[in-house]
Amino acid sequence: MTIQFRVPIYAKIMADTLSSFGQRALVSLGLLGVSGFVLVVQWDTLIHQQRGHQRLEPAHLVILGTFVLYAVCGALSLAMQRSQRISVRERNGLKLVLLGGGFILPAVVIDELWHKIFGKDMTAWSFPHIIMFFCMATVLFGIAVFAIQSGGKERRGLLSSSNFPVLVLFTGIFFLVPFFFMDFDLPAFARLAETRPGFTYSVTATGVIVFLLLLMVNISRGPGTVMAAAFLAWALVVATGLAFGTMDMTATAPRGVVYAPFPTVVLVIPVWFFLLVVKKRFPLSLPTLFAMGLLGTTAGFWGIVAWVKAYTKLPQAVSGGPADWFAWYVLSLAVLFVITPIVYFLSRWLLEGAGSEKMVKAARTTQESQEP
Repeated sequence: MTIQFRVPIYAKIMADTLSSFGQRALVSLGLLGVSGFVLVVQWDTLIHQQRGHQRLEPAHLVILGTFVLYAVCGALSLAMQRSQRISVRERNGLKLVLLGGGFILPAVVIDELWHKIFGKDMTAWSFPHIIMFFCMATVLFGIAVFAIQSGGKERRGLLSSSNFPVLVLFTGIFFLVPFFFMDFDLPAFARLAETRPGFTYSVTATGVIVFLLLLMVNISRGPGTVMAAAFLAWALVVATGLAFGTMDMTATAPRGVVYAPFPTVVLVIPVWFFLLVVKKRFPLSLPTLFAMGLLGTTAGFWGIVAWVKAYTKLPQAVSGGPADWFAWYVLSLAVLFVITPIVYFLSRWLLEGAGSEKMVKAARTTQESQEP
């Protein structure tokens, strides 16, 4: 016996109406959330350094407001998925938005409970913070995928109306990365970070950035937007850090000041040259993705080591000697073997809607057969 549920006709009409303006609303909310976070996160960092965790500080309230925007994006994406005007490929991006937007506000509540139980955070890697970073990045990336799929396959200029939102959203994702690794850029966290294995920063940072790099290049069908986003994100982190006094470009910054983070654009440059000389068809094949990731991993790992040893000179960031660094580089290559298949299948699913088209067509046929 098969039980079939009929979708009310008014629900279909509302969903179709919502989809007509929901696309622009979703992208606009995502851009507004990115802008709010970029503008005040260094201000909030300064408050944390001076007075600790302050729930009702203006900067903290603005950040909480951006989280509410991400949650609204999740609710909007859920409503838009009911519309038949949204294609399967666009739905996959909306699913990512729903995933991140659905968990962002619960993560805020968990963070407040975390503070009450354990007190002031001593690390950016607390459990609630990891959830919040994941949710923010997932929402921004989901909106970017949705914008890319809505724009079709035509080639677009970097600052074109269809590509500019993707550039800003990617910039927002890259902007999050340095704050996730703040433990290794903040001298005040030296004792905490030194308790972790010496390879933690170099291997983890390389893996996270290469994963984002491969996925963004494959989804956006080229490295141009990704390279511009990586550069803009680094420039914004440094500029806002200098403006609020939370960052210093010298190697003798006072205790508690964040040094300028590693410029992630270093990883994108060799990838850009690689794609110039290699015949490419997006989405990229698994071997091409791995070769591209190999270049990014090599440039990223040794770039981080050089940046830390020659510039920041913080012992908790990269310890050990050349033999240790080579062993950790091999470990980074092992991480690459893991993340490359994930990027390959995830980007195939996002770009092609693998396995979903038939299900949606079957569902539409069932709904049409039920209609009088």
